[in-house]
Amino acid sequence: MASYNKDVDYRALIDKAASVGDYRTAAELEKQRNEKIAGEGMRYQTTSDYSGWLDKTDYGEKIQSAVNDGKSKQAVSNLLEKRVDKAGSTLGMGQWAYDDIYDMAMEYLATGVNAGTYQSSYSDSISELLDKLLSREAFSYDYESDPLYQSYAEVYGREGKRAMEDALGLSAQNTGGLASSYATAAAQQAGSYYGSQLAGKIPELYKLAYEVYLGEAESDVQNLQMLSELEQNEYQRHRDSVEDIYKDAELDYEKYLDELEAQRYDSEQQYKKSRDAVEDQRYDTEWQYDLDRDAIDDRRYEAQLAAKTPAKTSSSSKSSSSGRDDRKTEVSVYGLTGTYSLPEAEAMVAIGLAERVKEKRKTIYKIAAMN
Repeated sequence: MASYNKDVDYRALIDKAASVGDYRTAAELEKQRNEKIAGEGMRYQTTSDYSGWLDKTDYGEKIQSAVNDGKSKQAVSNLLEKRVDKAGSTLGMGQWAYDDIYDMAMEYLATGVNAGTYQSSYSDSISELLDKLLSREAFSYDYESDPLYQSYAEVYGREGKRAMEDALGLSAQNTGGLASSYATAAAQQAGSYYGSQLAGKIPELYKLAYEVYLGEAESDVQNLQMLSELEQNEYQRHRDSVEDIYKDAELDYEKYLDELEAQRYDSEQQYKKSRDAVEDQRYDTEWQYDLDRDAIDDRRYEAQLAAKTPAKTSSSSKSSSSGRDDRKTEVSVYGLTGTYSLPEAEAMVAIGLAERVKEKRKTIYKIAAMN
């Protein structure tokens, strides 16, 4: 029973499934389309654009297992060829033809061992600096906890106290050692001057602290960039060494593919020769069949001519005397198209082209070659 629906436009359904990335459904639909073309005798070409999706073999996993188990290079090479062929010839799989598994397999073919993956010497330092920058708190300033402000406060406080003492001493000398409101006011004014000078330092200290905050962040960023450049250089050296291994491996692999292609070419040539022999045999058979058909047509023509010639037999005389016209009786000769008069059928029997047999008490005619 056919697994397809002859009224379905599978080409449209295939394109629709592929457009949304549903390649497995496209593969199933393509299979049904091919069955429809073959089953209905259509002149469309069958396709295998998505047939790889019907193959559930995970060659990538098989390659990894073969490498980890230390299988032979030949085994890994065979698996790699199947994977590349499957991915490269199947729509929607191209990204898996030459990926990290391909690189791993090529490295294994070159060295015979799994060289492993790149390990950075700077990853820990880069992670620490990056965490420091990302977790950095927003800038804030508290002048009372600023050591530099404390130093200024100590200096200005000492100078203010001395200025007050000098003002009081000078006033006492002028008044004979007696305190006065003027002396007190002068002393307070001298102390306030240094207090205001200290307060004027706060904006300057704020700006200085903010510049230090920015400077530390900039320094961390520069250190991060430097470590990143060092890591990139280290990784590039690693890739250069691996690339050299890959190039040598690819040369070996290309040689292997060339040998495989030569073997495949020889096989195809041998198959072509066998097909040519089959075609020759088929041609000879068809030629002989045509000759046989020509012989049958010739005998049929002779029978028709013989049927048109009046037969001088007692049976024909009896038939004529009975008043029955056998020429108007049409019969079928099984194996030949059309119908024939009874004399024509009898003539075919006479020359051996047909035979007369009894079936269910009825006389029928059939071509002798049907036996």
